[in-house]
Order: sequence, then C-alpha cells, then structure tokens
Amino acid sequence: MLNPACFDVPWRMPLEKERWINVLVHEQLATNGFVEMWIDGNPIAFFGGGTYNPNGVIPAQRLAMALLDSSNNSGGNSVILQNYRAVGMFPSVTVYEWPLKIGLTRESVGG
Repeated sequence: MLNPACFDVPWRMPLEKERWINVLVHEQLATNGFVEMWIDGNPIAFFGGGTYNPNGVIPAQRLAMALLDSSNNSGGNSVILQNYRAVGMFPSVTVYEWPLKIGLTRESVGG
C-alpha cells in the first residue's frame, strides 16, 4: 500500500458551491512533459502557497513532469477528473462535469 505522505499537493482551491468553474489544462504528453492550468481564464501557480510541498518545488505556472512512460505498456492514455473533499464535509455531494474537450490548440477547446 502506498503511503499518502509520499505525495505532494501542487495545487488546490477552496470549494465554491453553486457555480460553474471553467478549468483549462494544457499537457505535453512526453517523458519530459508538463502541465499548465487556468481557472476561469486565470493561470494558476503550482506550489504557489497553501499546498503540501515536501520537496520544496519552486512555484511555477508550468509544472514539469513525466507524462508518458512505460507504466501502461504503451497502451492508450486517459484523462481522469477527480474531486477530493474531507470525510463528513457534506451529507451528500453532486458534482456536474461539462463535456470534456480535447484539442490541439487552446482555440479548438474554447479556452
């Protein structure tokens, strides 16, 4: 079993109820890949404060990381949208996710 203390938390935001949030993610799927992200059109800074950063990563808008490796035996890649919250925060939760758009340019996904 993996120890959760081994993982960092590069970014998080407060929960905002009863409103849509537009998330734009730009990824380069490569062994020397990266991730960039915008919330409602504003770029976010990874490790910009209020995060768990045990390795002392310098805050940046581009998070460099391997996004392609042999762990899936050269199979197809996938996108997983995840929402985390504290146990017992709400008696029930409904999260709506608008259709995911994947494109080669920011304009092609409406960003």
